[in-house]
Amino acid sequence: MTADEITRHKFVNALTEFALSHNLAGVDFDWEFPKDETEFSNYILLLTETKESFSRYNLLVSVALYPELGFPLKSFAVVDRIHIMSYDRDVKHATYEQAVADFQAFVDAGIPPEKLVLGIPFYGRNTKPPYRVLSYAEIMRRYQPGFQLDEVDGMFYNGIETVQRKTCYALRESAGGVMIWELAHDTLDETSLLQAIFEVSVGRKPC
Repeated sequence: MTADEITRHKFVNALTEFALSHNLAGVDFDWEFPKDETEFSNYILLLTETKESFSRYNLLVSVALYPELGFPLKSFAVVDRIHIMSYDRDVKHATYEQAVADFQAFVDAGIPPEKLVLGIPFYGRNTKPPYRVLSYAEIMRRYQPGFQLDEVDGMFYNGIETVQRKTCYALRESAGGVMIWELAHDTLDETSLLQAIFEVSVGRKPC
């Protein structure tokens, strides 16, 4: 679809109509990943043309990305927001240090901080293959770890303190915000990560 000007045009028109008819704030693209320079160039064309269409209606265009694509990150400045997938990144897949490095990679590439949205995982993953994934809620149910912990039974995740530390970092760096993968993995009690983010973002929990 992206390789042909006509099909791109049809897609952008249909996407614009869909967003408007459903009263959406915008759309998020998540292509994992363009395999070569041609696909990358076509992806940027699609994002650019979508943004041109969406701008007429004050709709937003965002894109989910890792910083290590092998293509120039600066090209993604055409969108309104970049959702940084700062998880599944290493053995301990979503450390605070990794989040800082991922955010800085986009800044160094010339993306304004206000366009960057730092991704935070609401799940855990084993530190050794084969990688097994558990939701944060399931980790809390099985192990009842302390708020300050990020690892239990060989499973690395983000606990409350790390999530709040990442949120504080996003605030200090004037980022566009933080995003979550995924909300359904959260708890509904005092261990909630979403609540922990909210408390920092409104100043209830000082950084």
